[in-house]
Amino acid sequence: MDLTDTLQQAILHHKIGELEGAERLYRPLLTKEPKHPNVNFNLGVLLKQGDQAEIALSFIKKALESNPNQDQFCISYLDTLMHLGQLDSARNILKQCQL
Repeated sequence: MDLTDTLQQAILHHKIGELEGAERLYRPLLTKEPKHPNVNFNLGVLLKQGDQAEIALSFIKKALESNPNQDQFCISYLDTLMHLGQLDSARNILKQCQL
């Protein structure tokens, strides 16, 4: 299965709430392409859903750095920073985002 197919399978697992199955598919994709924005973003969102916001933050940040023009990446990064109580960092990022 290629990257696109595996990513689609992971997203399907994620959407139906099979978070462990989705994570098992996302992680090997990052071994192949560590800076892939969509994989980093989706894994970050999944981890935040699983109450692992601190770990999620680094994945969402990688996604945003890889594709700074993706509004959803910026919104999720801001949301995670605020969730973690990092309001000063969120304010600084908000200035950088072009929302």
